[in-house]
Amino acid sequence: MFVLEDGPFNIFSAFRDKIGVEYDNFGNVSGKNMIAKLFACFWCASIWVAALISVLVLLIEHSGNYVELFFIYFLSFSAGAIILKEKIL
Repeated sequence: MFVLEDGPFNIFSAFRDKIGVEYDNFGNVSGKNMIAKLFACFWCASIWVAALISVLVLLIEHSGNYVELFFIYFLSFSAGAIILKEKIL
């Protein structure tokens, strides 16, 4: 959603404009800074969003082996987002 969609009331596109994501006349995406570059690339954003979701899931779940589960969740969420994007969009 953060990378590809405008969102309700253009909230995601306004967010991208605010952090510095730019589009040229041909629709190519670039970023002014490191955060903007993160949200200009779907694959890059999927990694960081998957890492955040993985941490949140582990904090809610309270299981003992955090490191192993973090990598399993992290890679699964990122790969799932990429597969959905490539197959559906």
